[in-house]
Amino acid sequence: MIEQQKILRILQIIAKLRQSTGYTKTELAKEFNVSVRTIERYFNLFEELGFIIQKDKTKFKLKVYDANTLQHENLVVFTLEEAQAIHQVFRNGKFASTLQKSILDKLYPLTEMDEVAHFIESGQTTKHISTLSQAIKNKNQVKLLNYNSLNSNTIQNRLIEPIKFTKYYESLIAFDVEKKEMRNFKPTRMAQVEILKQTWQYENQHQKFSTDIFNFTSDKNWEIKINLSPRAYQLLIEEFPQAKNHTIHQKNIYELTCNVQGLEAPARFLQGFIQEIQIIYPNELKQLLIQNLQKGLKNLMD
Repeated sequence: MIEQQKILRILQIIAKLRQSTGYTKTELAKEFNVSVRTIERYFNLFEELGFIIQKDKTKFKLKVYDANTLQHENLVVFTLEEAQAIHQVFRNGKFASTLQKSILDKLYPLTEMDEVAHFIESGQTTKHISTLSQAIKNKNQVKLLNYNSLNSNTIQNRLIEPIKFTKYYESLIAFDVEKKEMRNFKPTRMAQVEILKQTWQYENQHQKFSTDIFNFTSDKNWEIKINLSPRAYQLLIEEFPQAKNHTIHQKNIYELTCNVQGLEAPARFLQGFIQEIQIIYPNELKQLLIQNLQKGLKNLMD
């Protein structure tokens, strides 16, 4: 098995062991099509790297640390040599074992290992991220070819000035030259990325940005409060892990209260749980959800 497949498997097993339910060694061996002995060797590797594996009867899981307790010096910082090694493993899987151990050591403070594994799976996405990183460094404008926008339900070219990636490169924060506003773009929805010779022309309009729990960036702000069923809450934090820090559990209800910079993303998520949620405020979110449902019903009936 080539090196990148081995590392992907390690990250996937780490992601599984982070789940609160835990897994038996047999379950892991069956899921990854390996022997129980191989799983035990992975467990030994995790412990050598500093992971704490907890056992509950026959199930195993990793001890999860509260991200708020992590110190700055514990956060992931790669040297240039390690960064090059990561690049090489995506290309051909050849790098020194000592660097490999150092890289895995620095993955330890991460809490969303499943997101890392997700991006390793897509070589095309990795290529887009590399190209965009170069454009950010040199302050070049970029053309996104055939960008698939879920908000506008269109596939079209977009001219942007890329500024910064969000956590684990899940989204790109950029200035949309045509719309003259800050936008989030998903690397996974880009067909091609073309760096232009033109440098940034609108840097003075690049507002200070932050990203809400739905990975959305804009100059708008709404406070939302939503009650969710246990099932809706569980799927919410799986898709948007930061929501967990803004949720209170009361009896059989999970109360989400936070500020968001756009209503489209929460509305899109909530419409799949219409019988399991209650929007306390704002009314704009209720109206948007109703509009989306009416449009969907109309399309179904046509």
